[in-house]
Amino acid sequence: MISRWNYFSITIVMGVVLLMFQMTNVMLERWNHYEENSFVRNLEELPKESDMYALDEDSPDSSRGMVVYIGSRDASAFEVTRQWAVYTKQNFMGCETLEDYLNRRVFAGVSGSTVQPDEETVNGFNAYMERYRALLDVERKAVEVL
Repeated sequence: MISRWNYFSITIVMGVVLLMFQMTNVMLERWNHYEENSFVRNLEELPKESDMYALDEDSPDSSRGMVVYIGSRDASAFEVTRQWAVYTKQNFMGCETLEDYLNRRVFAGVSGSTVQPDEETVNGFNAYMERYRALLDVERKAVEVL
């Protein structure tokens, strides 16, 4: 059995604890200004809807990193990689093959030509390689002796 004095003191303690927790939340709501951003001096500094990052595969921004996916566009990894690039705000390029990537990104706009060596240069290189291979045995023996 509980006495009246104990019942009264328990009730008072519970009331004080309840008021303490309720008053802290009420004061927080009153003191905080959630509608204001304290880090911005004026509204013009806030980002607008047009400032949102949108992935543009045709004209990549050079100030951002580039994520390159090489493989089939039908694979689920293609879409996952693309979404990750948007999430990390990086440019994205999807290529079917390595050759496609090299032509579009590395050698884009570069005109090249193939130069064939003359017969004298080819013969000189072949003679050098024959002498080199012949002296590999000499090098192996020198390593064994030392």
